Amino acid sequence: QGRAGDQAGVAHAMKKKRSLRILVVEDKSTLRMLIQAYIIFADPHAVVIEATNAAEGISLIDEMMPDLVITDIHLGRAGTGFDVIAKAVGAGVRVIATSARTHVVPDGVPFVPKEALMGAIGGLLHGE
Repeated sequence: QGRAGDQAGVAHAMKKKRSLRILVVEDKSTLRMLIQAYIIFADPHAVVIEATNAAEGISLIDEMMPDLVITDIHLGRAGTGFDVIAKAVGAGVRVIATSARTHVVPDGVPFVPKEALMGAIGGLLHGE
């Protein structure tokens, strides 16, 4: 069999691999749809899970155990992206934080990406 057999084995193993699960926590529907479209374009097999606020996102982290969480920092009145980040990082899930603002003030401390992202793997600014 040699190399062809090895390649067939790898292809078979890849088919059995489960789809990447990505939780998008964003209160603005237009941004949620944009992020979802980008993810599906990049990986048509990805499963995108949506939450509209922090409480819903935190619940879905427990329920769905996503591979990645993409969360806005400002999520309205039902908690913040910092709550989502803390839950995800505590559960061992990687996080990308987004914000339309360059200065976020968690607990009165000016936003400094490395500290304020609380373990998120990155941050991304977006327009409102």
